[in-house]
Amino acid sequence: MVSSARQLIVLGSDVTALAVVRDASHLGLSPVVVDTQRGIATTSRLARMEVHTDAQPTELIPLVRTLAGGSSSALLATSDLWLRTLVEQRAEFASTGAHILHPRNASLKVCLDKRRFAAWCKAHALPTPRVYDVRADAEACRDIAFPVLVRPTSTVHDKVLRGAPKAVEARCPEELNRCLDGFRRAGVVPVVAESLLGRKLQQFSVGLARTGGGKTATVVTQKLRPPPDLCGVGSLVETSDQPEVEHLAERVATALDYVGIAEVEVLRDAASGELFLIEVNARPWLQFAVAAATQRDLLAFLLQERALSGNGSERKTPRSAVWIDFSNDLHICFGANGLIRTGRLTVSSYVRSVARANVFARWSVRDPRPFWRDTCALVRAIVERARRSSPIA
Repeated sequence: MVSSARQLIVLGSDVTALAVVRDASHLGLSPVVVDTQRGIATTSRLARMEVHTDAQPTELIPLVRTLAGGSSSALLATSDLWLRTLVEQRAEFASTGAHILHPRNASLKVCLDKRRFAAWCKAHALPTPRVYDVRADAEACRDIAFPVLVRPTSTVHDKVLRGAPKAVEARCPEELNRCLDGFRRAGVVPVVAESLLGRKLQQFSVGLARTGGGKTATVVTQKLRPPPDLCGVGSLVETSDQPEVEHLAERVATALDYVGIAEVEVLRDAASGELFLIEVNARPWLQFAVAAATQRDLLAFLLQERALSGNGSERKTPRSAVWIDFSNDLHICFGANGLIRTGRLTVSSYVRSVARANVFARWSVRDPRPFWRDTCALVRAIVERARRSSPIA
């Protein structure tokens, strides 16, 4: 195991990378951010930055080798783009000498492809929505039970694709054909699955770390916003005691022979109690900071660095961690089709929920610069939008 690691090379610079950088710094590790774009993590004062916007991910492998050569290093990717690069160039990354905190390629390939993941779940008798074999046209499959949910087979967080949303529900063959046509024009392979959105659903994410010896640590959160039908990234989540959800996540990790940090997404039908495995993200997830905030630090567990502490002090464990990504949550609640504007959430309920938050995606007393940079950018965008929409005198 890598209890001697003193440097963490973070592949990625998004909000997740920022949480990883802050956690690594607290543990006494030296974080280094490596990426091809300047995400929010590059504004942190806690890490060394190696950002090369004129390079492709594969072109930065020699840089990773140089970084890893000077000290005992571990390597962790925070985006699917970097995970796919790792799969394609596994031998090259292994040759850098850094300890790769991700599972073997066979497991990664299952997690990175939704169609392959569905087949894997079926083979292992794991509960997951049914997937239909529809490649280009709804007529190719006549036993579809509508509604269905259409998503890209491969996660596309790293780029915006017109006509190919993160997920969209189709209620009839005509809607499905229009949706498939949009995916086809965007050059994206879709996966069509049974839709659960007509049910009263509860959304859970299980943060999980599993060692090569099979030891596992978990933290379970429930997504409070956005609601399931919006198919969006979590903006407000809360820790939750869910033994059955936790057990399912551990069962999945064992079947995958998973080693590393992951997020297991699970839906539960509140009426029937049925659990549905949705996907496994083979990397730290957006709400990664929740684990450390509740004394279940997954990075420390994986590295067996429990004795490390950046300042020698113990963290206070909140009874319930409520994590918020304020800027995203603001859009979900107050946007043009937001929860408040459409009457699905009251202003008073919104204020109460925000007041409960004690873990933040961007804010940190030790590392405030990313928050202020992001806030200033948000204010500028709001002012510019207001200026454009104001009538000309």
